[in-house]
Amino acid sequence: MVAQVTAIEVTVVRTESEALILENELIKSLNPRYNVMLKDSKGYPSIFISAQEFPRIAFHRGARKAKGRYFGPYPSTVAVRDSINRLQKLFRLRNCVDSFFQNRSRPCLQYQIKRCTAPCVGLVSAADYARDVRHAVMFLEGRSTDVIDELVKSMEQASADLAFENAAELRDEISRLRQMQAKQFVTGNEQDADVIGCVVRDGQACVQALFSVTTPVSAAITGCCVRPKMPVPPRCSKPLSRSTTQNCQYRAR
Repeated sequence: MVAQVTAIEVTVVRTESEALILENELIKSLNPRYNVMLKDSKGYPSIFISAQEFPRIAFHRGARKAKGRYFGPYPSTVAVRDSINRLQKLFRLRNCVDSFFQNRSRPCLQYQIKRCTAPCVGLVSAADYARDVRHAVMFLEGRSTDVIDELVKSMEQASADLAFENAAELRDEISRLRQMQAKQFVTGNEQDADVIGCVVRDGQACVQALFSVTTPVSAAITGCCVRPKMPVPPRCSKPLSRSTTQNCQYRAR
């Protein structure tokens, strides 16, 4: 097999999860001869929003044959289900299958617990439901600030029109979105950014790396080493290069 190799390409990614997802996508798209794993229709899960008059949001794994929007893939099944659960709380999109949706005569339990607006029985207009779907898509694309701005304008307009109940519902939705924003990430930049800081004291060095992206995901890594292999100033005010940070043996905290 090695004798048949004509070229080697290396793609650098940020995490092991991204590496696994990239491997899965390349095997499925290129169909290499010697990779027998990951060639079937299975794969990492995605979030699916169907293309219908009243779209449904669902957990999806496998071939992407149905018409609609797919977000992902994601390395964690638990993370996908948790994201769908949060989206239902925020935007109240239906998650029922079409056969169940088309044969309802009254709202189901999801409507009672405020996880759905009951489009199956006409309790929400197509325009209002389409707005909720658009906001959910924007949220998945990492544009939660734009969603909040739109909702604030709608709330102010409803208040001016003396539609105080509608304004109160929009206020509560804005509050939930802001709470989720605060829990998920803290950023002062609209673009992806990696911030690395280092402190050396008494022969020990400590490095803090904060990874912030435009989507509602962030991560932080803290590492310490007793004796740095290369000299570093007592305080680093500039981002460190990847080769510098690799000279410390990280200990997870």
